[in-house]
Amino acid sequence: MNYRGIYRNVPLSLCRKCGMDSGVRKVTDTAIEQYFVECESCGFKTKYHKSQGAASKEWNGGKNERLL
Repeated sequence: MNYRGIYRNVPLSLCRKCGMDSGVRKVTDTAIEQYFVECESCGFKTKYHKSQGAASKEWNGGKNERLL
């Protein structure tokens, strides 16, 4: 959320593993919410983050890691 209280979603880039445009922002349903981005085509996903922005940033240019 920016200083005006408006959420701005950064556009997600293509999946680094399969090249499809199927990245989806998700949040865990545990007591402590953690955010990640997952490709709905191949299952590739980011690490868990404390914010949606950090997960999006990793997806768009962060480390190329796959968690099971």
